[in-house]
Amino acid sequence: MTIFVSRAASHGNVPTPGQAGVIMIAEFTHTIDAAYTAATPDIIEIGVLPAFAKPVRMSITGGALAVSTADVGLMSGDPQDDQSARTSGDEFLSATSIVSATQDVPIETCMEIAPVAYDRGIGVKLSADQTAGATKTVTIRMEYVL
Repeated sequence: MTIFVSRAASHGNVPTPGQAGVIMIAEFTHTIDAAYTAATPDIIEIGVLPAFAKPVRMSITGGALAVSTADVGLMSGDPQDDQSARTSGDEFLSATSIVSATQDVPIETCMEIAPVAYDRGIGVKLSADQTAGATKTVTIRMEYVL
């Protein structure tokens, strides 16, 4: 199993508001720049849900991917840690097609995610192997409040 930490997740720079109740928007994109193996399963840590944040809206888009569905959820362990054994859930989406299409996470699903006092990684697991390619991308757009 490989954990691919996206550039956005590795920097840990997620916008946070100066006051509570302001909706923030973060967009995380990961380019499949190394072979992705679904059987192991590899995990893409695409972004970070900041401490005390509650997602209110999310969408995922796949670009030029091989036929694939995706599970999108919160990751165990510390964000940016690609050495420890970590898992990724499917709290946001489960087995959802993202081939050249945008899928919205239901607002009700987002609202079920409780805020916690620490940052959490957002993971994406794909159902099909992917070869590396500059146009093969996964993008998540997330709106959240603190």
